[in-house]
Amino acid sequence: MKHHHVKTKPRKQLLAAARKPRIDYPQEGERVENESYTVRICAEQARTVRIAVDQGEWRDCRPAVGFWWFDWAPEASGEHELIACAEYESGQEAVSGLVHCVKS
Repeated sequence: MKHHHVKTKPRKQLLAAARKPRIDYPQEGERVENESYTVRICAEQARTVRIAVDQGEWRDCRPAVGFWWFDWAPEASGEHELIACAEYESGQEAVSGLVHCVKS
C-alpha cells in the first residue's frame, strides 16, 4: 500500500487565511436594484473594517450582530467593484476578494 502525502500550508498561513474578511452581500454578479444597499462583511475578531467602492477611498464600516455593515448608495448605474479590509488587534491587515455587482 502506497501512502500519499498531502502538502498543506504552514499553520501560520492557515490561520491568516481564516481571518481574511469576506463580503457576503452583495454576492458576486448580484444586481442591486434599490437606491441604497447595506453591504454585509464577515470579519471575525476584526478591530476595524473598511470598504472601498470602485477603487475609491476607504470608508469605515460599522459592527452589529456579528458582522460589519456599510450603507451604500450607488451614485451611478452599471458595474461596481467592492473590496474590504480588516484590521486586527495585532495590527495585521487582511483584504477580501473583489466582489463585482451591477446597479440597475
